[in-house]
Amino acid sequence: MEYTNADVFVYQIINCLVGNYDYKIVNVATAKKDLWLANPKNEAFPIIRLNAQASTSAMFETEYLTNIQSALNKAIAKEGKVFIINTNETSTPFNEVSFIQMVLTQDTCSDESIYTHFPKLANVLHTVNDNQQECAKLTKQLELIQMAKLRKENRFSFKKLPVVSSSIAFVMAITFLLSSYFVLQHAEHLSVGLVASGAYYKSLVLEANEYWRFITMTFIHSDLITIMFFGFMLVQIGQLCEKEYGKLKYFLIFASAALFGNVFPFIFDSNTLFMGMGAGIFGLLGALIVYIFKKKLYLNKLIALRLSNIYIWVFVCFFMEGISTISLLAGFIWGLFMAVVLFPNNEFKEVSKHFIFGCFALIVSILYGASQIDTALPNPEFDTYLIEQYETLGLDDYAEHIKKALHVGEE
Repeated sequence: MEYTNADVFVYQIINCLVGNYDYKIVNVATAKKDLWLANPKNEAFPIIRLNAQASTSAMFETEYLTNIQSALNKAIAKEGKVFIINTNETSTPFNEVSFIQMVLTQDTCSDESIYTHFPKLANVLHTVNDNQQECAKLTKQLELIQMAKLRKENRFSFKKLPVVSSSIAFVMAITFLLSSYFVLQHAEHLSVGLVASGAYYKSLVLEANEYWRFITMTFIHSDLITIMFFGFMLVQIGQLCEKEYGKLKYFLIFASAALFGNVFPFIFDSNTLFMGMGAGIFGLLGALIVYIFKKKLYLNKLIALRLSNIYIWVFVCFFMEGISTISLLAGFIWGLFMAVVLFPNNEFKEVSKHFIFGCFALIVSILYGASQIDTALPNPEFDTYLIEQYETLGLDDYAEHIKKALHVGEE
């Protein structure tokens, strides 16, 4: 293959954009001799086409350009015109509905503003004596640049972790270690130790008015496997949508979903021990689903692959000990509700209205249902163990309070 000066210019531009401006080469399976770059972080030029063939208009290849533009927009989840850099001196610039072309050679620049966006391009283009050798050299340099970027992307760094999700996971791990130490040192029975640490126990909520357990149960977990599962899900979800929602709103979705989901066992489940931040994590999952449909990220194969991994872990969560299934589902619904309220989408405006109204009606129904519950199934043997646990810890007054509230020892 004979390489022209225009071909050399294309390779020089690619090396500059990939090496200095975070563009990535996109493989497009076509018979045309053009190259495509993408960078969703660049607001002005998310998609760039490099072409060494003579061109004066997009009219004769509109379908070709439109198809690739549509595919790339979906792949990078970014809308924008196709910016064409043509290195053939016989070409002419044009500005059409979806395509902008400029001509850039060693001696010609049809739009000087390109140097505002890419200053290093100003000194990149130059002719050489051997075009074949130059293209081979630039190709090798490009491979080295891409390999270095790939190693950097795959290198672990705490800076890459989502701040809120990582912080929640850290708190979850610390509270697990503290509660585990407490249970091992002071409790003969795991369940008693978990309740004493702050897990949900319906009798104490209802009879002793310990409504604070709806909050503390979020941070209590019974085993290391649950911690690993929830930690993985938090980081995965956070990497996909924490930045989009913002730290404050993202945490608000988590905290409110956890609280809302934790109320459900009080209404629908018997006097059973429950704990964990599953409801909050499933709330974030609901918010993630809204974000994905809003941005149409389900068309992105990489995003779809990451979601499939999350869904597998979600399925496993329903079989974990001490996790309320209805609490998880309630947290998920709340996450959907919060995401729709905080980030309305005009495209689904009517559907959003009906969804918000339905969720509001559900919330009112739940609050009414909670207000009607006035008794819990007694568990005298467990209650006795629990009171003895508090007495062992030297909390005699609190133990006596619990004894009276639960009517332990009364005929």
